[in-house]
Amino acid sequence: MPNERRASANRPVPAGPAFDEAVWQPQYPSRFFEVLKVFGVGLRHQRIVDLGTGIGRLAIQFSRQEAHVIGVDRSASLIRKARQRSLACDLDAAFHIAPPHDTGLPAGRFDVAVCGERAGNIRQEPLRSEIDRLLTTDGLIVEHGLRWLPEQDPVAAAVDDLLVRYGCDWSRAGWDGNVPLVPDPERNDLELVATFVFDEPIPFTRQSWRGHVRTREGVREQLSDEQLLALDSEHETTLQSLTGETFTVLHRVYARLLRPRPA
Repeated sequence: MPNERRASANRPVPAGPAFDEAVWQPQYPSRFFEVLKVFGVGLRHQRIVDLGTGIGRLAIQFSRQEAHVIGVDRSASLIRKARQRSLACDLDAAFHIAPPHDTGLPAGRFDVAVCGERAGNIRQEPLRSEIDRLLTTDGLIVEHGLRWLPEQDPVAAAVDDLLVRYGCDWSRAGWDGNVPLVPDPERNDLELVATFVFDEPIPFTRQSWRGHVRTREGVREQLSDEQLLALDSEHETTLQSLTGETFTVLHRVYARLLRPRPA
């Protein structure tokens, strides 16, 4: 079963709450936003564009902090869910369907561009040019991530092994937690303003952890429906041998604050 076949990249993702990323995706810990505020990000009335916003995890929290936020993502379904979540919280975060590298938003409008893995590599074109176009003269880029730590957490190690066995192209497998603290020394087009890294035990139930894993980008798109159900069943059996009903999974949380240098 694990190596039976790889699903087509164009295959529709299975429908329903069990496969809904918005239901299962964990939020960044509150400390992440507190540290960003220390460095001047997420302030009241600040203009922020969240590139690759997904279901709006960061955009919605910045909106709670009274920043003016636009979340951008190429996925219409994720943007729809982000809007629903924002309205349910009685917030006015805006969301826009577009690729992060071609947003169509006004130039020179934003104080901060927030970029996670969904946005792409901020050092590569055309994303970098779009970020430069969107930012004000002294605008900041926040490059961020939230990843589980397989070398330090047995639950994370077990799921990495499972995903590899099922044939997922899982480049994070065995990640050692290394986060470069400075930009590539060969490039001088970005000024490092600040970097922070910390580890956080994120709480889950067995159900919510399985949901998070099976709805991850790079998992649900790659496996057939049959494979996905088999993986989920084996995952539950593995978890029963490792944990109780509730547990935490250690994650590394990081951000780099960068300022583009003038050309």
